[in-house]
Amino acid sequence: MPVTPSPERPVYAKVPHDDGGATQLYFITCDEGWRSSIVCEGMYGWAADWLLTVLGSQPFAPGAREA
Repeated sequence: MPVTPSPERPVYAKVPHDDGGATQLYFITCDEGWRSSIVCEGMYGWAADWLLTVLGSQPFAPGAREA
């Protein structure tokens, strides 16, 4: 079941980027429901896969820090 993107739970995606080179490159997008943005561009496939695992396991915003 697809997840509905929201500012609290953005959806990250790996998208192919064809720059005409011999190596397939990718970029990562962030969909927050009301806007989409590019997080990283020109990544190798393995690096994009790794970044998706990191982004998917982290909270969207850090918690409040104690002074």
